[in-house]
Amino acid sequence: MPVFAFTVGSLGDILSTAGLAIKIVKALHESGHSSAECDVLTLELQALQKVLILTEYAIQRYKSSALGQILANVVGPEVAQCHLAMQGFATEIDTYRQVLGSTVIGRLWGRVVWTMSDKVVSLQAKLTSHRGKLSMILVALNSFVPSFMCVVFENC
Repeated sequence: MPVFAFTVGSLGDILSTAGLAIKIVKALHESGHSSAECDVLTLELQALQKVLILTEYAIQRYKSSALGQILANVVGPEVAQCHLAMQGFATEIDTYRQVLGSTVIGRLWGRVVWTMSDKVVSLQAKLTSHRGKLSMILVALNSFVPSFMCVVFENC
């Protein structure tokens, strides 16, 4: 299993995880063969990406305070778990794509991904849980520092 070293408050780690979400969305879309499970996973990945970006913003906004360090320490394990789960899935997709891509049936790799529906559903459930935890951290931050969302959305 690949190792993902999360550096507390590292801009690169959170944004790398958000980028991995988009990479998976693109791979699912490019295959051209969709399933209901993959559509739900795509929506979850897009929602997770938005939460990760807001989380990164919060960490950067408060990084010089004690609140920022606490936030980074709480967020770190959640982001690392998201990254590991998505990395494993992305590696499987890449493996199928590489193996089948070098054959005359190369365009069929997407159908193989859809046969992994148990893995798709499992990943979606894990990411939903992590996104929920990250969202709750942002809600708690907003109630602790009410101006946070005003700054993010510039409408208060």
